[in-house]
Amino acid sequence: MHFDESLLLFIIALTAFISPFLSKKLLLPSPVTEILLGIAIGFFIHIDTKSFTIINFLSEFGFIILMYLAGLELDTDDLKNLTKKELIIFTSYFFIIFLLLYISSLIFKIDITTIFILGITAIGLLFPILSSEGGLDSKIGKNILIIGSIGEILSLIIITIFSIYYKYGINTESLFILLEIFFFVLFAYFTLKILKLISWWHPFTVLNITSDESKSETGIRTNFLNMLFFVAVALFFNIEGIIGAFIGGILYSSVFKDKQYIQEGFEIFGNGFLIPVFFITIGINFDFSILSNISVILSALAMTLGIFLVRLLAATIFIFQWNSIRKIAALALGTSFPLTLIVAFSKVGEELNFFSGEIAGSAILTAIFSAVIYPALFRGLLKFII
Repeated sequence: MHFDESLLLFIIALTAFISPFLSKKLLLPSPVTEILLGIAIGFFIHIDTKSFTIINFLSEFGFIILMYLAGLELDTDDLKNLTKKELIIFTSYFFIIFLLLYISSLIFKIDITTIFILGITAIGLLFPILSSEGGLDSKIGKNILIIGSIGEILSLIIITIFSIYYKYGINTESLFILLEIFFFVLFAYFTLKILKLISWWHPFTVLNITSDESKSETGIRTNFLNMLFFVAVALFFNIEGIIGAFIGGILYSSVFKDKQYIQEGFEIFGNGFLIPVFFITIGINFDFSILSNISVILSALAMTLGIFLVRLLAATIFIFQWNSIRKIAALALGTSFPLTLIVAFSKVGEELNFFSGEIAGSAILTAIFSAVIYPALFRGLLKFII
């Protein structure tokens, strides 16, 4: 290992260790603190990490675990229990968001990549906030989480299609890739059915995997086996590994209902080191020079405001159903800090070269701004509606 990589690896490990303490002191979400610390490291230590094998592996593995946990957090039972009317209304919320963004792009000449950044939704930060504030015990809290979950699934679909379009264009090769994705989804569906059948025939085996005693052993190994299996299958079908990880997480969540202990154990493993390494590395690779460009900062601030405003307008479709301005504002705020998927989208965009450095920088800044401002406002508003 080269000396530069050894030094940087030690600094990243030290940063991952101190970031939770700083997050509590600064009252910031851990990923935001980790990205900011990464930016600080990149500012003082000018090292190109692209050739650093170990750091890149740890970062990529952390990214995969992050997406797996995103799938694991989805409660498929809540989605299944939705009535057709609720499913249509909840899904319409996101179609209205993208419709408003498309209209805005025609008026203000907004780039298509900016539209996707503004339209992305994720529950990576929403779930822990609702859980810690007792929001999951209320109907409105559950509804916001379900709506966010639908948005996250739609966002992953959009990112996949978008990456295929920019990588292959519109031709027979891209259609072949879409066909491979279809077979992958079909494979995942049949795997789900087989796993459910096994869990029905062998309930005690499932109980042993999901018990508290397996938090550090069998449950963790089962999660790794499941995650890496679907990552491998996705790569076999020429699909991004993170998509495989996300679907693997959803399938695990669907089969193992009593997943609390294993999820906690796997979150401790992922959030304990590998996921922080991913966010710190994102910060280190951030092009600090773009901050001297005032247009980039203004663009990030405008996108941060736009994320909330477009959701607030779209959320008015719930005015007659919820009959509460506060609940509508809470939904808009709760879906306005998609930090994990914005970071993921910017990473995929840079890898496929359809993001310029300025757009990628604006996206990261938008993710940071929205994750600092909106969770605090959401927590405050949540106290009045649950």
